[in-house]
Amino acid sequence: MPALTGSARVEIPVRTENTRVRAGIVVAAEDGVPLATDVYRPREAPRPAVILRTYLGKAQHRPEALGWIENGFGCVVQDVRGRYDSGGTWVPFAHEREDGRTTAEWVSRQPWCDGRVVLTGGSYGAFTAWAAAVSGHPAICAVIASVPAMRPVDYSPGPDGGVLPLLGHVSWWLTHGDARCSRDGLAEAMLDAEPDLLGHLPVAELPTRLWASLPGWLAAATAGADAPPPIGDSELAALSVPSLHIGGWHDPFCGETLHQWATVGGAHEPRPPRGLVIGPWTHQVRGHVASQYGERDYGAASRFPLGGFQAAWLHSVLDNREAPADLPAFEAPHVFVTGENRWSVADPVAIRDRLIFHATSGTRLSTESASESGQCSFLYDPEDPFPARRTPIDERDISARVDVARFTTAPLPAACRWLGEARVILWASTDAPATDWVARILEVLPDGRSLYVAHGLVDAVRALFRRGEALRPDRPYQFEIPLSPMAITIPAGHRLQLEITSSAFPSYARNLASGEDRLFGHSPRQARQTVHWGPPLSTRLELPVSPLNVPDVGAAA
Repeated sequence: MPALTGSARVEIPVRTENTRVRAGIVVAAEDGVPLATDVYRPREAPRPAVILRTYLGKAQHRPEALGWIENGFGCVVQDVRGRYDSGGTWVPFAHEREDGRTTAEWVSRQPWCDGRVVLTGGSYGAFTAWAAAVSGHPAICAVIASVPAMRPVDYSPGPDGGVLPLLGHVSWWLTHGDARCSRDGLAEAMLDAEPDLLGHLPVAELPTRLWASLPGWLAAATAGADAPPPIGDSELAALSVPSLHIGGWHDPFCGETLHQWATVGGAHEPRPPRGLVIGPWTHQVRGHVASQYGERDYGAASRFPLGGFQAAWLHSVLDNREAPADLPAFEAPHVFVTGENRWSVADPVAIRDRLIFHATSGTRLSTESASESGQCSFLYDPEDPFPARRTPIDERDISARVDVARFTTAPLPAACRWLGEARVILWASTDAPATDWVARILEVLPDGRSLYVAHGLVDAVRALFRRGEALRPDRPYQFEIPLSPMAITIPAGHRLQLEITSSAFPSYARNLASGEDRLFGHSPRQARQTVHWGPPLSTRLELPVSPLNVPDVGAAA
């Protein structure tokens, strides 16, 4: 077996009252590549074993591993191929099926394991869990996935429209890509020192300007959202094991979390047990503290006992144990409703009722459809793109920008609960050969503050090509723009605002409006953009709404 480099050459036994740890064990992949593995096993064995395969370094997960031990499980933490102490070359998403299956086989044969294996992980770790799960090893009996990142570029179902998430792609690759160890803080330092760096054209030249050698960056960027995902929906639907899905309303992968909740196990009748928890969290899921994001303070009720809930959920699905009285019920989906700042039992993908707000004359947004048709125009300049905002902070500083069409409701006469994925049906035209359409929803407070709620965007040429059409200048087309999912109650007296613009930079790579590829083009042009309303071109916002009298879950810890 090939030797490992660094600290993984030796095994370091560590004993605590309830735990025996062996660090630096080598598990050989199918092709002989050594995978560095730390084993945390309880003194009372055999037990089910939780596997966590990570690209962040095994030591980062020590507290988590010890928590599993305290809750009656063994735990195995492994560096994925090419990262930290594991051998081989780091190629994201390339080897996780076979390496995960090999690890599950090895763990299931250990004397301290009772033959049952649970897969867990967050972000890329969630992908490693699903990849091993669809490999079909019979020892795998459950999956717990948090904030899942499932593609080589962080496209997510719905709101990104297949447009390259430029800032996220640069930041992730600069921190983790093409390297054995992460370069923590490098992306932030680079962008602080060179704040205009992401504005360089062509975008394809950025790797020569970034503060690290990233030979894989451009290939991943050009793969596009149309490339087949590493794990198909049919594979997820065919899984017959219980699954727990954890996400955050402010996480860019929230749509993926809900998509997996709706998909996993769907080919089976009866369906395997499922659980769902969506909190007011970002990509950093922190259920043990009160959450605050931007100018939204969610209070003490936002805490959720995630650690205990996961362990108790596993005991329930594996051993038929009942939920402890101090934890939320396992069989219900639990979502935190912002605005109300409480946990509720509701399924965000099952909402069927929609409240429709129509764009009308005078830049109004109304539940009554426009009686007459109309339009408004603005100038899109790719060299002065509309800025991206995904944090709920007061946006009055950009309210004077004129490269946007705004439609605003009157103060709402009653509170409105939005739960799930909203959409904008947009009728729009451009005089350019190519453009993007960006929809943003804001909550306008009585004191004048405007706070971001959700967004979505669509590449017009790409969207029309999919349905067999071509973009013609100055001709209006209908576009459906899915918005990032949300659970929020807009109080009476507040207003909703729909913004239509053509960029969200630097979160997304700009459309140059010239017809050039957004990665390789270098000649932007201005575009006259027009939004249409009224019969028969009804631009509108469609909100999934649910009753306000859903009982509290009582999940605060």
